[in-house]
Amino acid sequence: MSNLRKIPVHTPIIVMGLAEGPASFGQMLKRYSISPSTLSKILKFLRSGRCIKHSTGDPGKWDGPRKVYNLTPKGRRLLPAVQRILETEKAISDIIG
Repeated sequence: MSNLRKIPVHTPIIVMGLAEGPASFGQMLKRYSISPSTLSKILKFLRSGRCIKHSTGDPGKWDGPRKVYNLTPKGRRLLPAVQRILETEKAISDIIG
């Protein structure tokens, strides 16, 4: 087990959100109500695995260029596993109350 990389706790939620489309750092902060340091760790983790990429783009209305994050094809391959993780979390929550 020591060879497994520790996955930041909010990673599945960020992956599912990026599956819906590109988002900037600020948009993700607002959408998920997490701290900037936590989001930075998650994005760094996903970039290190080449699951996301960033580019300058338009994730909606904005006043100038900003960095947006997108899932890569490798990141999209995570979606079935992430969906199962989120379903398991919901089932546990439903049981515990």
